[in-house]
Amino acid sequence: MEQELTEITLALIKPDGVARGLTIECIRRILDSGLEITEKKKIWMERWNAEKFRAEIKEKHPRIFEALIDYMTEGPCIALLIEGENATEKLRKICGATNSKDAERGTIRGDYGDKSEDMKELYKKGKVIKNIIHSSGNLEEAKEEIEQIFGGRR
Repeated sequence: MEQELTEITLALIKPDGVARGLTIECIRRILDSGLEITEKKKIWMERWNAEKFRAEIKEKHPRIFEALIDYMTEGPCIALLIEGENATEKLRKICGATNSKDAERGTIRGDYGDKSEDMKELYKKGKVIKNIIHSSGNLEEAKEEIEQIFGGRR
């Protein structure tokens, strides 16, 4: 039997999600899953902050780094501190695959993400996919992202 662990993780509704009026829908899906949103704030990332937030992309995918930073700073984001059993994994399932074309229907990215081009094809062009929401990939990443967005109160 797998033990469930209470975790704290981060979701970030990206500028395209906010601009398209999807904030409430994203929050509804998170709450409907049984996860709790313990804190929420609207932020507009400055370039330096976005570069720090997505620093791992600079090494993994240097071709898209500038486009990603432009995307993350083009408008406000909604940061959500999320708590619950296996919160990181549950949130990742709610969001769906990073590539919206691969995301299942019923997930945020599957229902609302940009499917006009494949993420891999965009990467080749130095562009990024607009996929509505970010979720921490693991507990270590969540801890770092929460520290950056919400400060050291956790």
